[in-house]
Amino acid sequence: MDSLSFFYRLKPAPLTPVEKRQKIIFKGDYMQRLAGIVIATAVATSSWGQILVSSKAGMIHHVDGQVLLDGKPFQVDKTRSATIPEGKVLETQNGRAEVLLAPGTFLRLADNSSIQMVSSDVADISLELLSGVTLIEVVQLRKDSALQVKTGKSTTQVLDKGLYSFDADSAVFRVFEGKAQVSLNGNSLVVTKGRQTSLGTALAKDKFDAKNSQDGLYLWSQRRSFLLASANASAVRNGSYASTRSNYGQWLFDPYLGVITYLPTRGYYGSPFGVYYYGTWRDYQNAMYRSVNTDSSYSASNSNAGSQAASLASSASSSAAAAASVVAVAPTESRPSSTASAPVEVSGARSR
Repeated sequence: MDSLSFFYRLKPAPLTPVEKRQKIIFKGDYMQRLAGIVIATAVATSSWGQILVSSKAGMIHHVDGQVLLDGKPFQVDKTRSATIPEGKVLETQNGRAEVLLAPGTFLRLADNSSIQMVSSDVADISLELLSGVTLIEVVQLRKDSALQVKTGKSTTQVLDKGLYSFDADSAVFRVFEGKAQVSLNGNSLVVTKGRQTSLGTALAKDKFDAKNSQDGLYLWSQRRSFLLASANASAVRNGSYASTRSNYGQWLFDPYLGVITYLPTRGYYGSPFGVYYYGTWRDYQNAMYRSVNTDSSYSASNSNAGSQAASLASSASSSAAAAASVVAVAPTESRPSSTASAPVEVSGARSR
């Protein structure tokens, strides 16, 4: 019997004095209440982190190497968030970029690639892949929201959570997990897990080998996803949450790992990379003590990876040194990198 199997057989243990204090803090109304989806930073009276709630998609969260925004060299500013304005282009040269779309949706751009933001409305996101490759990870997708990606003459509507690869140069769309509808020249095609289609002159669906299609962008995205999920687990373990939840979930800055992570509205959601994002301290505790998979769209084996991420987050929250070991999981390429910190100002800020 492996250690994780034994771990899941354990019944919930009585709360320790420390955990009882965490629970009291967690239940306390210690954060400013957030009303609706607004671009604002709600500074918690808890010292843990800051809640970031945005009505605009396209926050540039992390870059490695050479990245341009609107034709100008870009580096993440530690004091101010940067969002791709509608009509503007984010371009990578010898580098990669991670962009936060709607809460729970992450876009990662490969080397020598570019995207243009068409609509940055968090409930109706539309962007165009102009060149290169992008990988979009969707952990949670609301039924009343839309995510649309244009590539050449084709338009792809993401229909479910999952992992989606767009290649503008080869005109190929792949679904590692999830479901999407592709439209081209008046025809449409639904593409599901393990399928791909050409985005050229005609739609043609066939199978592809997902395991052998894990290129450098895929592996980099996987490491980024593991890091952000670890930050989420650390956040809920430390009692961070918003007393009034946005219907779209929310972004939260983690000071230990120096990243912005995702907090679901409630419950916990599996990523196609095999990690989990928890909504509350209780959701986290339930997942830690029980082998309960509320997200049936992913295999049961993914619960192991979710527990590993939670375990890593628990140790990371104990010290900054432990956090540094998590960051070491980043790619080994010798590129300068920067990650968005808790912004003091937000472009186009609008508060309630």
